[in-house]
Amino acid sequence: MDFKKINSIIIIGCILALFIAIVPVICYYFQFRNSLISSQPADWGAFGDFLSGTSGTILSFFAVLFSLVSLYFSTRIAKVIQDNEFKFNEKQSEKELKLLHQQNKPYPYLDFFKHKDLTSVVLQNSGLGTLIVTKWRIKSSDGKEYPDFHKLLDDKLTISRNDSKILFNTAENHVLAPNTEKLLLEVTPYDSHNDNFRHVQNAIRQIIMETEVIMEFEDVFSNKTTMTKDLRFFRQEKKI
Repeated sequence: MDFKKINSIIIIGCILALFIAIVPVICYYFQFRNSLISSQPADWGAFGDFLSGTSGTILSFFAVLFSLVSLYFSTRIAKVIQDNEFKFNEKQSEKELKLLHQQNKPYPYLDFFKHKDLTSVVLQNSGLGTLIVTKWRIKSSDGKEYPDFHKLLDDKLTISRNDSKILFNTAENHVLAPNTEKLLLEVTPYDSHNDNFRHVQNAIRQIIMETEVIMEFEDVFSNKTTMTKDLRFFRQEKKI
């Protein structure tokens, strides 16, 4: 809305109305300038009829016209105010929605445990919102992909694992509340004094350290994200 144009229209309208009001008086003066000013009420009534019949009619038309113009600009101004208020509310809603998404954002974290009698991979949700894992897989250094650690070890582990207790989580989908966790893999011995377990555990760690976990997840608002995490944590200089 250009308020300078509105001011220009108002000024021009006032000048035009003043001109219309003065012109009949000037014309009347030049026509009857040699006549004396009458003291008769009837003459002044005729003069009033003359003015109302000339400039009065035109000014009434302009009054109606300017009323319509005023209504038009009032409507335009109201629309501009309404649009600005709508845009402001829309931006506020976007900020509130963005803040809500940030407050409910999950954060998947793979926690690794590597002790003398334990090797494990645990999925944790370290975020503030619910973590929804829609799909996850394991990719080895040779490019092969496996849906879980069970399939990985079935393919890669060539030695017997009878002395080892191995727990797998083969579920494709996981839902974790904030600050909760799920076990993906755990390797422990049946007998803590079994030397064969050390050999098996070292072999499993050797396999795992050459892989990476690819995890597709989303939050409660269906915002999708993919995380890739390699398991180099299991690399070690000396075998236990």
